[in-house]
Amino acid sequence: MYAMMRHRLGLSTVAVLTIALIAVPLLAFAGNDAQQIAQANAKIERVVDQATAKIERANSYDQMLHEAQKAETRVFRTIDQLERKIGEVEFKPFYVTVYNDDLDRSVTFDPVRITGSGT
Repeated sequence: MYAMMRHRLGLSTVAVLTIALIAVPLLAFAGNDAQQIAQANAKIERVVDQATAKIERANSYDQMLHEAQKAETRVFRTIDQLERKIGEVEFKPFYVTVYNDDLDRSVTFDPVRITGSGT
C-alpha cells in the first residue's frame, strides 16, 4: 500500500509539473497578446486624435472626408498588422463625429477598439 501511495504522489508531481510547463508559457503568451492589443489600441487612439485635428483644420468638405477615410484605413491596417502577430482579434466599432467650424460641416467615421484576441 505504501508503494502505491508513493507512486501516486509521483504521478501527481509529474502531472503538476507538466501542467506548469504548459501553462506558464501560455500565460506569458496571453500576457504578450494583451500588451500588443493595448499598444494597437493606443496607436488607434493616436490615429483618431490626428484625424480629428486635421478634419477640424480642413479647407474643404472633400478634405474632411479624405482625412476620415485615411484614418479608417490606418486603423484597419493596424488591426491587420496585429492579427499577423497574434491571430484573429475581436473589436467593437465606435463613432467619432468631428465638426469643422470654418466650413460649418461635420464628418463621422468609425474606428474600432480592439476588445480581445479571438484565438
